[in-house]
Amino acid sequence: MDYLKIDRLVVFANHGLFPEENKLGQRFEISLKLELVTSHAGMRDDLSRGVDYGAVCHEAQRFFQAHTVKLLETAAEQLARQLLLAFPPVHGLELTIAKPWAPIGLPLDTASITISRRWHPVVVALGANEGDRLATLCQAIEALEASEGIRLKKIASFIETPAVGRRQEAPYLNGALLLDTCLLPRECLRLLQGLEEQAGRVREEKWGSRPLDCDMIFYGDLVSENPRLYLPHPRYRDRAFVLEPLREIVPYYRDPLTGRTVEETWQALAAKDKQ
Repeated sequence: MDYLKIDRLVVFANHGLFPEENKLGQRFEISLKLELVTSHAGMRDDLSRGVDYGAVCHEAQRFFQAHTVKLLETAAEQLARQLLLAFPPVHGLELTIAKPWAPIGLPLDTASITISRRWHPVVVALGANEGDRLATLCQAIEALEASEGIRLKKIASFIETPAVGRRQEAPYLNGALLLDTCLLPRECLRLLQGLEEQAGRVREEKWGSRPLDCDMIFYGDLVSENPRLYLPHPRYRDRAFVLEPLREIVPYYRDPLTGRTVEETWQALAAKDKQ
């Protein structure tokens, strides 16, 4: 990747914990390091194929002045998200917001915060075995595609599979998606769980029937042991009904824990089932 840097854009805005900061305003300095491919514009000398740093500066100023908050952390999160959404060629960014007039009652050059945010590939497995399964899955995909911070990249073909361990239950319709997102992992989880709730899912029985199941399998190469969000998904390696749709759209996606690709994981499971 290449980088476009913007150093110390001066913006007068009304952010801060103290009432006088919100009323009178103060000086802020915004610096950006934008991750993108510059060769498309550079080889053709064509700005339309790149990112206009003037437009980035004006958008940063407009948004920063229009949304008053108390914390630098909040201002940074909001501005980073806005710039990723407003300029699609930007893959990621590092943002520093400096506050040279910080009212702390002591000699101070500047106080600042720096964060890095980017678009991440996310792999999601979908399933349903209640009601109109196809309609439910299609509605979930449409809702995801319409969600802010989500770019739908690939959709796997749906396959029908029997309910695991429950012969009397209706079969599942399963699929998978590849997304790009600038949402944080916990935001993605809340979004997926919200879709499940909208479809009527009630989390009472662990292995029971469900109108919609949305599982995050990968979030980039993140490894998480948080009980609320294990990543990669801890059981996907033993589930053919997850691996089959995955190998259609992301066969070479590499598991950050095992080092195996999705295709290699599927082959290992197939060989195990034959034994």
